[in-house]
Amino acid sequence: RRSIASLHEEPRPPCSLQDALEELLQNDINSSEPQIHFHSEMKDPLYLPTQQMDQIVNIVQEALHNAKKYAAASRVNIQLLPSSACYEIIVEDDGCGFDVGTVSSLPGNHFGLSIMRARAQRIGGGLTINSGPGSGTRIELRWPILPDRSIVEDTGKKSETAESLFVDLLENREITL
Repeated sequence: RRSIASLHEEPRPPCSLQDALEELLQNDINSSEPQIHFHSEMKDPLYLPTQQMDQIVNIVQEALHNAKKYAAASRVNIQLLPSSACYEIIVEDDGCGFDVGTVSSLPGNHFGLSIMRARAQRIGGGLTINSGPGSGTRIELRWPILPDRSIVEDTGKKSETAESLFVDLLENREITL
């Protein structure tokens, strides 16, 4: 019933990546947290598929969380950059830094960096982490520009929306998940 009812809901208005990041930063501002600066070198708004947008925003959110909680950063810079074959987001802080090679051997549950890498892989991208004790942290997320702006899942097929699956059910088409 919820799935059918959701088909009657008004779709959310399109949101650019720049707007989504601005919203994240507005919701994340707190007087005790580091100064956060966002800069986009893209002239036009970047509209991405929802799945891709969600992964990117979650990566940036995790990077900000790490800068606040672990790095004690006073300043975080976020840049959105275009290039000929990919897009790039750089999140750089002036915190205490860490030895990237020893994170997995630290006690406790430190899954943030591995989850960020997995999210980057989900969108066909890559994550580079540069840090060192006393030198801050720089996280670079790069993902390919998709000509048709669609995401191809691990199966090699374009992802289906709930609405298109529902239409296929109504028309008795074969559905492959």
